[in-house]
Amino acid sequence: MSQCFPNKKPLTPNQMGCILYEIGEGAKQIAALSVAMHHTGEDEALFEALQGAIGSLAQRIGLIADIAAQRQLEFTGLGPIMESMEEWVMPVGFQLDDLASESTGASDALPGRGRGNKSNP
Repeated sequence: MSQCFPNKKPLTPNQMGCILYEIGEGAKQIAALSVAMHHTGEDEALFEALQGAIGSLAQRIGLIADIAAQRQLEFTGLGPIMESMEEWVMPVGFQLDDLASESTGASDALPGRGRGNKSNP
């Protein structure tokens, strides 16, 4: 597995505390947003906005956790969950295009945009 991040020294206790706080705060925000989703009624735009916000927060939490895992690899023996930062932050269409170009050498497929690969205006 390739490293997600360049080699750096292990985290200090203060850095680990900061990471744990950020993960906890993000999880708290996700919980609050998920409750708000239940109260969107028929407002599809609000539902999609909350869904996007929850997804973005989850990506951020995962990326932060992978930073810690990579920096602590020599102590824990456990590496990051994803193989690259792109896997955390880029849409599925971006990643699928990489896979298609690996198997064929190139891809003419247009990258997916937005939720469900709908075109964005």
